[in-house]
Amino acid sequence: MKTLSALALSFALLLGTSAAFAQDKPPAPPTSVTAALDNELSKFEKGILGLAEAMPEDKFNFKPTAGKFDTVHDFAGQIDHLGGGFFFYAAAITGTKPPEEPKDLKTKAQHIQYLKDGIAAAHKALATINEQNMYTSVPPPFGKNPTNRIALAIGMVSHPYDHYGQMVEYLRGAGITPPGSK
Repeated sequence: MKTLSALALSFALLLGTSAAFAQDKPPAPPTSVTAALDNELSKFEKGILGLAEAMPEDKFNFKPTAGKFDTVHDFAGQIDHLGGGFFFYAAAITGTKPPEEPKDLKTKAQHIQYLKDGIAAAHKALATINEQNMYTSVPPPFGKNPTNRIALAIGMVSHPYDHYGQMVEYLRGAGITPPGSK
């Protein structure tokens, strides 16, 4: 009986140890500049889509009223601005023309799909950048200052966080706890 108990205990310990080793390892760090930027875009994508989904459809036209907010985008406008911005940056990086901004987005699903499509264009644009072409000059999309592909990629990944912060405040102003604060 003692041998059977010891054997059962040993087997249980062995199973527990192998289960611990079978757990997922953390992902390896990116091995290129563009992989690092794409990872950051993916993190942003998860967060911003969570914010967009958290806002109820009947509050998609919400914007703050306290202070000087009469000229700011409403929540849907923030989403559309981000989607359009991704298309704009992606086109500048790839040397293509961005699509026309849609004028008829009405539903929450339509606004979110436009954002998703813009993010997909951004991922594709990042995939075209490599160590050999990242410093290639491109026509400046903003004003007259010369720029290159990597500078645009950094802007495309970093600037949206400004809007993320604004949208967090929109959710709070509408009485909704942002997903990242739960």
